[in-house]
Amino acid sequence: MKLEYIRFFHFKTYRGKVTLGPLSQLNAIIGGNGSGKSNIVDGIMFALNADVDKLRVNRMDFLIHGSNTGTPLSNNCSVELEFHENGVKTLTLTRKFFYNSSEKKSWSDYEINGENVSSESYMFQLSKLNLSGGLNNVVVGQGDIGFIVQMNPLQITNYLEELAGSGETVQKYKSLEEELKRYDTQFKLLLKNKKDSLEERKVMEMLEEKEQKKISLDTQLSEITKKKVNLETFKFLSDLSKTKEQLVLCERYIGEKDKKIQESKDKLTEYNRREQELLASKKMNHRNLIEHRKQFCRMTRNLHEMESKCRIRKKWIEDNLKRQEKFRNEEKNLREKAKELDNQISEYTRELEKVRNAYQSILEMDSHRMVMTREFKELDCLYNSRNSFLEISMKNKETNIELLRKNLQMDSSKLEELRNGELILRDKIKFLEDEIAHSTNDKKSYEDKFRECKSMQEELFINIGFAEREIQEIEDRIQHTKLDIAKKDKLRRLIAKDSKTKETVRKLKNLFGSSVLGRLEDLLKCKDVLYSDLFYSFIFDVRNTIVVKDFDSVLNCINFINQNNIERTIILSLDSLQIPDDVVGRSKIYTSDNFRSIKPFIVSSIEGTEKLVDYVCNNIIFCDEIDVATSLRKDSRFDKCKIVINDGTIFYKKRIQLNAIKLNILSETNSYNEKIIDLKDLEQRLASTKDKECGINIKLNEIESKIRNINESIKTRSTIINEQLLEKSMFSNELKCLEDEENILAKNISENNNNLKKIENKLDELTKSKTSLRDDIFRDFMKKYNVESLNPQDYLSTAPDVSKVIHQLQSKVNCLYEKKDSIKISGYSERLSILEIELEGVTKEVEDLTNKTKELSNSLATVETGISNYEESIKKDDNELKIINKSVNDVKSQLDILKGDSAETIQSLNFQIIDLKKKISTNVREYSYINVDENFSIESFNKSYLNTEYGELFEESLDDLLKEVLNAEKRLVKAITKLDFSTAHKIQFELLKGKILSLDNEINDIKVKRTKCTELFRKIKIERKKKFENLCNLLNEKMKEFMYKLFGSLDCSFYIQSNMSSAEPYLGETQIYCQMPRKQLRELSQLSTGEKKLVSLSMILACHQIKLPPFLIFDEVDANMDHERLKYLVATLKSFHHDVQFIVVSHVEEVFNQCGMIFGTIDNKKDEIQFTDILIIDMEGFD
Repeated sequence: MKLEYIRFFHFKTYRGKVTLGPLSQLNAIIGGNGSGKSNIVDGIMFALNADVDKLRVNRMDFLIHGSNTGTPLSNNCSVELEFHENGVKTLTLTRKFFYNSSEKKSWSDYEINGENVSSESYMFQLSKLNLSGGLNNVVVGQGDIGFIVQMNPLQITNYLEELAGSGETVQKYKSLEEELKRYDTQFKLLLKNKKDSLEERKVMEMLEEKEQKKISLDTQLSEITKKKVNLETFKFLSDLSKTKEQLVLCERYIGEKDKKIQESKDKLTEYNRREQELLASKKMNHRNLIEHRKQFCRMTRNLHEMESKCRIRKKWIEDNLKRQEKFRNEEKNLREKAKELDNQISEYTRELEKVRNAYQSILEMDSHRMVMTREFKELDCLYNSRNSFLEISMKNKETNIELLRKNLQMDSSKLEELRNGELILRDKIKFLEDEIAHSTNDKKSYEDKFRECKSMQEELFINIGFAEREIQEIEDRIQHTKLDIAKKDKLRRLIAKDSKTKETVRKLKNLFGSSVLGRLEDLLKCKDVLYSDLFYSFIFDVRNTIVVKDFDSVLNCINFINQNNIERTIILSLDSLQIPDDVVGRSKIYTSDNFRSIKPFIVSSIEGTEKLVDYVCNNIIFCDEIDVATSLRKDSRFDKCKIVINDGTIFYKKRIQLNAIKLNILSETNSYNEKIIDLKDLEQRLASTKDKECGINIKLNEIESKIRNINESIKTRSTIINEQLLEKSMFSNELKCLEDEENILAKNISENNNNLKKIENKLDELTKSKTSLRDDIFRDFMKKYNVESLNPQDYLSTAPDVSKVIHQLQSKVNCLYEKKDSIKISGYSERLSILEIELEGVTKEVEDLTNKTKELSNSLATVETGISNYEESIKKDDNELKIINKSVNDVKSQLDILKGDSAETIQSLNFQIIDLKKKISTNVREYSYINVDENFSIESFNKSYLNTEYGELFEESLDDLLKEVLNAEKRLVKAITKLDFSTAHKIQFELLKGKILSLDNEINDIKVKRTKCTELFRKIKIERKKKFENLCNLLNEKMKEFMYKLFGSLDCSFYIQSNMSSAEPYLGETQIYCQMPRKQLRELSQLSTGEKKLVSLSMILACHQIKLPPFLIFDEVDANMDHERLKYLVATLKSFHHDVQFIVVSHVEEVFNQCGMIFGTIDNKKDEIQFTDILIIDMEGFD
């Protein structure tokens, strides 16, 4: 069949309907870059249902002409392939693509010979033409030539198998493989269920046996129950009759006890009354005691205040007495001064009289007298001026003295007030100091107790520390002992498991002979002693794995293990072992001294198990140091390897597994019982030590509670002391201020006294100066004129002068009178009188305070006596209350005994009667053969059954008979309970029976299905291997032919090498070897780039010859070929033109000149839309 025409409609750059054809056997497509050559290939690929990623567009709607510029000429495009055979049209394949731009929807339609078909039917038609859906066998691009070179060996195998047409076979292979795995899983699950069902079958058989036993036991129990009910009912009736009689007697006895109870109640009432009186008295005394104590505190405080006040008043009296004495002295001085003034007045009065007498003798004066008189006047003027100055100075001094005395008086009164306040503050400070001393002593006593408790607490902490260390040491020893016991117990269980597995292997060998090889530990041995422990550590978890020859032996072993209820273990069959790829052995990476492969050191003890060594030891490396293991783990070559270190640590796939098990460790199981005994002793020691620690903790809690209370008391005392110290500090500061003020006042008083003395001294000096002034001035005058006395009247020469002298003398006299009048002696007298009155009042107040203090002291003694009396009364009341409480308790105890005995007896009898009636009613209700009247009288009971069974004298041994029946009933109930069979068990049996039958049927069905599936799987493997082997042989032959044609030499060869000795070579790797002309045989990857290209092209042609499509498309595969290779390529293509049709896209003239038809593509543009025109040249008529 030949491709004759290719028709495009609005496909990519082809506008409208464009037809390419007719096509010859060898066709060429030429044109410039971007002219539309590749769009022809895209159209063929589109018609062959290629995906969008192979059509060189981002979206399918871009396939429509003009869509890439946003101006599509249609809403669909299509490509049609028309095939002819022997010049007759036989087949047309059309694919159409539609796009709705408004709804953004697209779809494809498929036609075969003009009829719409589904995509599946279309693809089926393509497969009939050997046109692959992936287009790998139709279109060969420039990049596809290097595809084979880039494939790894496993990819080459898959590629060859695909060429061999094994797709359907592979699918069957995979489905059968999965089905076999599913059957195996189901079979294992059913075998497990069967094992469970075997146990259930035994349970079912046991239940059948139990059912028969239960029927027999139920019959016996029914008879025994009838006897028991009759005996019980008769006994209940008998006990009921006796109990009623006891109740009558008890009621009589209760009447006698009621009198005693009433007497006890009367006594109790009297005691309660007396107790209330004592409590009221005690309460009153306690209240009075509190009041007296409060009064005592108040009176004590008042007494201190009165004593302090009395001391202050006495001090005040002493100070005022001193003031009184001072006032009296001052009054005396004033009186003397007044007397002195009187003397001066008398003297001036006499002088005045003389002057007046002298006035009459003025006319008799002579000249000498006039001179004396003039000189006398001058001296007298001098005397008068100086005398006036002295008088003014004296007056100023006296004024200053008066001011100083007033200031002294004010300062003295202030000083007295300050001293009185100071005395009050000192008393308060002393009182606070006494209180602080008392509080400090209390605090010291509490601190001593605190230190004592602290020392006891530290001692207890030390004891607890010792106990905790001892407990920790014992717990560590217990933990160590437990670990040792657990280790030894685990080792014992491991030894027991090893023994069981060895016994199982022995039984299996006896049954199945040489098909059972043995345990993995017994089959593999390490030749090198250095690595024995490491190898044993590595296989320790799987040491009990049982190794058999084939899968049927596995099933037989599993059946035997299930039937004999043997513990399950792992079973391996040699024919189903998946041997891991030996990376270590192939790569030779264990040549270093730091690590070794274990495989060369392991040997098998039985012939034919070398495969087991490969299975266990492939990719296992032993090394000495952790650093080496770490570096090996970083090497990618070791990804599949397990690395074992000397300490037993195993590294695998970035995981760590610790196995540290040595070969001789299973022998370390001695002293197991001794360790158990040691553990019990240690636990007893631990319990006693914990009890001791608990006792210490209780004492410690008590001490800590006491410490907290003491600490609170210390804090309280500290707070009180701080408050008192603060108050004392305040009083001290206030006292200091008063003292400072007192010092200032004392200093002022002292300064005033000094100033006063100075001024008084000056005043005395002035007085003396004034007294001697006349004599000092007139002394010379008197000597000159020999005058004995100075009488001014003797020297006055004129009447005016005399008159003037008289006036002056009269003025002086008047001044002296005024001065005398200014002296207020009466003021001092009044002050003295007031002071005496105040002193008398204060003295009386002091006497009153003294009397009150004595009275208060007497009252205080009386209150103190009252407090003592009340305390004694309270103690007396407490003692009497204790006696009354004791008596009350005794009476209550006696009353409780009397009441309790009576009440309990009656209550007990009533309860017995009610209980017996309930029991009798229960028996009557449950058992129809028991008949009793409503009053439950013993006469209404029918004793015929009991007489028949036990005789008429059964009442004498009623208890023994009942006991015997109850024991028999218990034995039967116990036997039935032990039998443990019920209706639920019967239902369970029926269910188990159906389940086991269904399970057996399922196992048989699975076996049949698995057998059929295994046979089909074997045939599929044979078929698949045959196809793969035939393909490899055929491909080798074809490749030799193509290599010869391409290289033109017989000195070249091509080999596809695969492990055909394997049962499934298609699962392994395939290597390609080539020998170029005049070169050695090498792998494909070792060839040059040009050689790789030619070999790959040869292989593509050979593969297409094996599974031949109707046409092949080569897209610029001739690029970068030299002229000689181009000739070989053209010659090769022509040699196949009878078998296959070629479409070659090329730029090389040597290639397209040899083609039958040449199609040229020309790039044009219309309405800004690019489109392609096709130029056809028929080369058949040219040489």
